[in-house]
Amino acid sequence: MKVFPEGIRFKYPWRQYQQRVLDELELHLDDSHLHVVAPPGSGKTVLGLEAAIRINKPTLILSPTLTIRNQWIERLCELFLDTDIVPHWISTEIRKPAFLTAVTYQGLHAACCLNSAPGDAEAGDDAGENIEAGTVRSKHFEEIVKGFQDIGIGTLVVDEAHHLRNEWWNTLTKIKERLEPIKIGV
Repeated sequence: MKVFPEGIRFKYPWRQYQQRVLDELELHLDDSHLHVVAPPGSGKTVLGLEAAIRINKPTLILSPTLTIRNQWIERLCELFLDTDIVPHWISTEIRKPAFLTAVTYQGLHAACCLNSAPGDAEAGDDAGENIEAGTVRSKHFEEIVKGFQDIGIGTLVVDEAHHLRNEWWNTLTKIKERLEPIKIGV
């Protein structure tokens, strides 16, 4: 799957400020970045989903908590697909990405930095957690990046990035460098 399924539409009218952002989306994405800053309950999640749908590339959504991660999926299913059933093209598993993959920052960082088992011949001197000084050496990181590249992740949505810890930022930065996606921050 390389694009969102036909017929995905937000089932309510857009708020005036949401419509303004959407009307100017191409302009906002000139530098491959969209940043939406608004108060809680203002519709940032649905705006982020609509932007991802319009960009129409495989999407990775990162959230600070499992509750917020699940909210992204629930909003997509309820407000765009009009279903309670999560489609097969949505994943919450870092090692099994799908067209739309939603995970937590901590989950991504932990999966990328797992220590290799002692005596792991493949890992050699580069094994284990080493994100210090901007160097990611974990073979797990390479496996995860390859999975994202195989799916063709072209859109990265970061939700509540102000919750990121320094080490999570380092992992996210390395992921962005390797994928070179369009970035949406809400």
